[in-house]
Amino acid sequence: MPRTIAAGIGLMEFPFRTTSGFWRWVDLCEQGGVDSIWQSDRLVSRTPTLECMTALAAIAGRTRRVKFGVNVIAAAMRDPVLPRMAERWPRSSKDRR
Repeated sequence: MPRTIAAGIGLMEFPFRTTSGFWRWVDLCEQGGVDSIWQSDRLVSRTPTLECMTALAAIAGRTRRVKFGVNVIAAAMRDPVLPRMAERWPRSSKDRR
């Protein structure tokens, strides 16, 4: 039985010089066959990072095929409603599962 292996990409820091560089990267992921984009939640960092929930919501609005998720979320530091809202993202972003 043939099996498919999907490859996702994790984004820890913000290595782009501009926001347009970030969007170009997202578009390349969408067009290049990347299965998923993963973001880590970092509340404190020495390097620039994106706020994970906002970044993933923006990626959901920009893409049609790429799946997305959070590697780790600092749930104790977040409003308890936020993870429940994130559960609805697959339905609100064209049902990507």
